[in-house]
Amino acid sequence: MGSRLMTSSAPQWFSPFSAERRIGTVTKVFATMAFANLPDAASSGGRQHLGSRIGAGELGEFVFIECGELAVLGRVIEIALSSDERLTVETILGSTPDARPFGTIHLLTTVVVQTGELRRGIVRHPRLGAQVFAADAHLMKTIIEGRFNAKNKALVELAELPETDATKINLLPESVFGRHCAVLGATGGGKSWTVAKLVEEVARNHGKAILIDATGEYHNTPADHHYVGMKSPSEPSASKELVFPYSHLFEDDLFAIFRPSSQAQTPKLREAIKSLKLSRLDPSVAVDINILCRLFQHQCRRRAAFAGLNRNSGG
Repeated sequence: MGSRLMTSSAPQWFSPFSAERRIGTVTKVFATMAFANLPDAASSGGRQHLGSRIGAGELGEFVFIECGELAVLGRVIEIALSSDERLTVETILGSTPDARPFGTIHLLTTVVVQTGELRRGIVRHPRLGAQVFAADAHLMKTIIEGRFNAKNKALVELAELPETDATKINLLPESVFGRHCAVLGATGGGKSWTVAKLVEEVARNHGKAILIDATGEYHNTPADHHYVGMKSPSEPSASKELVFPYSHLFEDDLFAIFRPSSQAQTPKLREAIKSLKLSRLDPSVAVDINILCRLFQHQCRRRAAFAGLNRNSGG
């Protein structure tokens, strides 16, 4: 195995290339993908090396591709056989399948082999015939977490590597919530679970989070629950009503929230705000305002009716 490097304030890093972890060879290179022969992908199981499992060509497996003093980190996103070799994987009594599977590798980023330093994007593409190595779980942990001080107690436990559930991925809170954080994925991909996990980690680190739950799927979360408007049957019995403090907002704030149309809705909203302010100062004015509003509406209807009669009569 390659020589191991260690610093006092950084996780352990060692060369990602070793003969025991070699799983294939690059046969075609694109800008963001590469094809590689993965001869062990048709075997019944992976391999074992120093107590860790090597998938040796499994879907979703992280790999390193040699590229001189650099290594290209990628992930296997497809495994297949050529059309004329599809039947070679059929088990025949007393014979061993002679299949030659290949895989598509999505190229993710570039790593300096000696130090583990990340280089954004694909600095250099691998050449044809470059060797492909299964990524060690501890190296993946180092790359994802970054080189922060391991003594830092405030860490967000975000996930675990698929190769081994014993390898946890922890991130600094500022690297997750520092600016913007988006949880993206297809339906059933685990977005809700990830959000719940993030909230749990915030609570575990004695932080605070406000979760706006429009669908009620987090009603079982152990936290203080508040509802706006009518209480949903799924709401916990201890949940409290949350009142929107509209009277503390300025007119510009209300316009920013409701976004009325400029010609039709804006004048009506402005008049409604003015009427509410007057009625709050003097409740007796509210009756007069309602009467004036009705008279104004009646006058508008009469004008519309007369206009229609004039059009019909040709006047």
